[in-house]
Amino acid sequence: MTAAHCIIPNFSFKVFLGAHDLIEVDKLPARKFSVKKAIPHPSYNQTLVINDLGLLILDEEVELNEFIQLACMPRYEEHK
Repeated sequence: MTAAHCIIPNFSFKVFLGAHDLIEVDKLPARKFSVKKAIPHPSYNQTLVINDLGLLILDEEVELNEFIQLACMPRYEEHK
């Protein structure tokens, strides 16, 4: 997941998972993935900056470990 405003059409993206310092992304436990497809939210509005979400489809499956975990999103009901 990313912000829709970060998606640039026809641009090649790399994603680093398990990295907390961009200077040391070549060291373990960091893993580098290519983005196969970037999909902005269908209702993203650049002017109003609403629905500023995007989905990144990676070039390979990600194996979870102690450094790479899923992020939990809050339910809609929790923010009414």
